[in-house]
Amino acid sequence: RNVVGMLGAAAFVYVVLVFLVTGMGNVPMNNALAALDGAAATSYWRSKYLPRWTARNTLRTVGCALSAACARVAVARFNGTTARHDDTTSLLRPL
Repeated sequence: RNVVGMLGAAAFVYVVLVFLVTGMGNVPMNNALAALDGAAATSYWRSKYLPRWTARNTLRTVGCALSAACARVAVARFNGTTARHDDTTSLLRPL
């Protein structure tokens, strides 16, 4: 029942695969694209921006899904139940 460990894993995965990838990858690429005009922007878009941004966005999506899965497992462990759709009251149990 390592609830804290699962919540820690959810936070770690989110920070690394979502927050850092966005801040250190996608945002600088967006800024570089915004600074270009005309043919230079089109060339950058096709050759570098689109493939790199798409790969990083896919990584962020996977990170969000893994983080949510870890958090859901933590909630299920905290409640002492398996994740069931018909048992929503267990999510509301007080600490």
